[in-house]
Amino acid sequence: MGNNNLKLDFIVIGAPRSATTWMCKCLAEHPDICFSSKKEAYFFHPETRKMSNLNDFFEKYFSQCQNEKIKGTAALPYLRDSEVPNLIKKSFPETKLIACLRNPIERAHSHYRLFKSLKKIDQNMSFEEALKSDKEYTEAGMYCKYLKKYYQEFPSDNILILIYEDINKNPVKFMKKIYDFLGIDTDFISPSTNQICNFAHNNKRLRIGLINDKNIRKLFWMKKIIPGSKLKELSRQLINFIKRKNLIRSVAKADGRISKPKLEIKKETREFLRNFYQKDIKGLEKMINRDLSFWK
Repeated sequence: MGNNNLKLDFIVIGAPRSATTWMCKCLAEHPDICFSSKKEAYFFHPETRKMSNLNDFFEKYFSQCQNEKIKGTAALPYLRDSEVPNLIKKSFPETKLIACLRNPIERAHSHYRLFKSLKKIDQNMSFEEALKSDKEYTEAGMYCKYLKKYYQEFPSDNILILIYEDINKNPVKFMKKIYDFLGIDTDFISPSTNQICNFAHNNKRLRIGLINDKNIRKLFWMKKIIPGSKLKELSRQLINFIKRKNLIRSVAKADGRISKPKLEIKKETREFLRNFYQKDIKGLEKMINRDLSFWK
């Protein structure tokens, strides 16, 4: 592989539990992008911080690339690794960096719900106990603290900071902003753009009113009385409907939204976390020149 191909045009550096899987899926579907064969491809190992061989790295994760304009990947541990910004600068000095940040309180709770659903922690452990037992829950939300090193190494024009809550408002606009930042076709709309964001909106009518076994059975019954010429199209719609149902439920389950009993943040815990993150959020506001009062 020639030196001209050993170039990484962008890296999604964070943050965990902030729609990065959805965002990377949309990026991978863009015809101008060759996204790594694995969502998170580490050139700098997050634990040993050793540089890999460039040829081996690109052969492993980008051998599928053809004539796409740019290459990119995600590496979420990079956000908090203090040595990585300088290493990226040395190997990929012109690369662009993307981070999607979520309200740190909600991010921490989502982290907890995920671990709970995957049984990575004691099922009887409360959110408060989790916060005390592992500082990872809170540290991962100290965005300003960790982004400072990236702004020291890269010009601000090479860094795009996005806000998770904007996805719910307008997912198409959210992705267009990324495409514009990367200098690729902004008119493209990824098939996944609205599909997964229907879940992000937490649309109860979709999840509860429409997606249930009773209604699915009704649709199959209706299929029997539809003229033959429309059976094919109806079948396609039914299949897509069921896929959407399974997708939303599986993502919701992973995020802890389908859970009994419902996991809520106690008022006093939320207040504690507000105070904990206040200084960092204020610093972030100045860093990205945006009012984040809806996080406070």
